[in-house]
Amino acid sequence: AYGLDRVMARLQETAVCVIGVALLLSNLSLSLRAALALFCLMLLLFVLLTLRSRAYIYSTSAANASSSLGCTMLLPH
Repeated sequence: AYGLDRVMARLQETAVCVIGVALLLSNLSLSLRAALALFCLMLLLFVLLTLRSRAYIYSTSAANASSSLGCTMLLPH
């Protein structure tokens, strides 16, 4: 929506300003898109690592509880 084909300024100074703003908005949107993608990737990695560590804690506590009751439980490796 901020392409250079949409510049409709009549004066040269105004056209230069409009082109500068269009380039600035284009660069900002690209930077924000990259930052959002990086943030989402880091959030996904954090959630996956948190869930994995919790699953390990729950599986070891379940194994300890079952061994104290005298039954054995096979856990996948």
